Amino acid sequence: MQTFGAYFVAVLAASAELASALPQKMDLVEPRGQEQGRTLSVPVVHNMNRRKALGHPALAYAKALRKFNATIPTHVQAVVDRFRLPSAKRADEEGSVVATSVDSDTEYVATISVGTPAQSLPMDFDTGSADLWVMGSGVSGTSGHTTYDSSSSSTATKMSSASWSISYGDGSSSSGDVYTDTVTIGNLTFAKQAVEVATTVSSEFTEDTDISGLVGLAQSSINTVTPTAQNTWFDNIKSSLASPLFTADLKHDTKGSYNFGYIDAAAHTGTIYYADLVTSGEFGGFWTFVASGYTVGTSTSSSSGSSSSSSAGSATTAASSSPTGAGSSSTGGGSSSTGSGSSSTGGESGGFGGFGGFGGDSSSDSGSTLRLRPRPRPRLFANAWGFKEKKSNGMPTRTTPEKRTVTRRATAITGIADTGTTLLMLPDTVVSDYYAQVSGAQDSTEEGGYVFSCDATLPDFSFNVGEGEITIPGDYINFQPISTGSSTCYGGIQSDSGIGMAIFGDIALKAALVVFDSGNSRLGWAAKDTSS
Repeated sequence: MQTFGAYFVAVLAASAELASALPQKMDLVEPRGQEQGRTLSVPVVHNMNRRKALGHPALAYAKALRKFNATIPTHVQAVVDRFRLPSAKRADEEGSVVATSVDSDTEYVATISVGTPAQSLPMDFDTGSADLWVMGSGVSGTSGHTTYDSSSSSTATKMSSASWSISYGDGSSSSGDVYTDTVTIGNLTFAKQAVEVATTVSSEFTEDTDISGLVGLAQSSINTVTPTAQNTWFDNIKSSLASPLFTADLKHDTKGSYNFGYIDAAAHTGTIYYADLVTSGEFGGFWTFVASGYTVGTSTSSSSGSSSSSSAGSATTAASSSPTGAGSSSTGGGSSSTGSGSSSTGGESGGFGGFGGFGGDSSSDSGSTLRLRPRPRPRLFANAWGFKEKKSNGMPTRTTPEKRTVTRRATAITGIADTGTTLLMLPDTVVSDYYAQVSGAQDSTEEGGYVFSCDATLPDFSFNVGEGEITIPGDYINFQPISTGSSTCYGGIQSDSGIGMAIFGDIALKAALVVFDSGNSRLGWAAKDTSS
């Protein structure tokens, strides 16, 4: 006869065995051996510590043009000159670089550790560059910043004859020396990471005291260190991950995350659709892909998998040929292909619904998570995002949006997925198609881009990836008012003229879970809940 003690021991053993089989909570997972793949969790919170001096939203547009060495149009530069901060004007008059005030859109910041003992630095994670650079201690203009002091690190070694320099389209630059040092993000450490220490910093960055530099996550081939380009932190650690990939789950005015080594099935609502990377040409070192078509507005007969939509639309189409799927790889099960002139459908729940990533790679215990703290832009007035509101018991509520004609085209758009750019920058014809559906919208010379009434209800914008479709809610595209209290707002979609490539910045990235799959040289997009 079994004693109670023996029975109790047996129950405990069974419970332990069951617990070990259950998925682990992501932020409790510990690093595992390289043979199994590494895991990490880095929590971040919403950054409410500081509200930036408000600048004109066209400054974000100019910043993106500078980043990709595009010529800033005269009328946009005129807006930049009008809204420079006084300290930036003084720097320019003293022969330093041309500066812009820090834009007030969301910026995603996470803290990393550099050196021994560890120096904690708040950094901007940027898939549109390949340099890990930090502001050096004692550099002019870095007052208020957390800076890196190589002399205080016992593991820092200066690389002989190595230097780095990033030049921008307006003639400004950031440059300096190169060290190797220990860099830790979360609980993943690389001992001899190239750390580019700025001795000269563009005032675009010195004006932003919330960050100490950038963590570049593009391909190492475009790293700017000379005479020999250096690997990014991700390229150095990816062989120790469960899968050589990372995901960006940026969100609208709330915390988001970067996951390294795995795809979190809970972070998206449907199939992940992939496009092969464009690996040749001027933009071959970026996360460059081809979107095979686009739609302005939302047809009542289609479902994109997004749970938030700011506008409904009629089934009329301006062009109804199906996307070609150029540059796309297989998407996995659970969805049917895009039909002629219609949005894609798939999964039993419709749209992108009912699919949990791609098999074992989606499990939450086989990779790493880096949660971000986004810095919110100030809410200047209640309808700053373009909602049409009515009062109900003293509280504003959103009215039913008006119906619109749906414009659907199979025009291919080649672009870069760039977490370091705020706006969605598209070819002129695409931009014109979009704002043709926004009442009163105009390409304003005075304001440096497309503007419209802040109480306008904006249509959604969707783009095709392989056989799938990603929808950006119209609410996201109302970037911000042109000034405090203004009833005129600046568009989150602007022209990519002068760059030679579309830029899918945070306006687009916040609408999807984006998979940066280095191992398979592809970029994945999946719909997610955008209702919050």
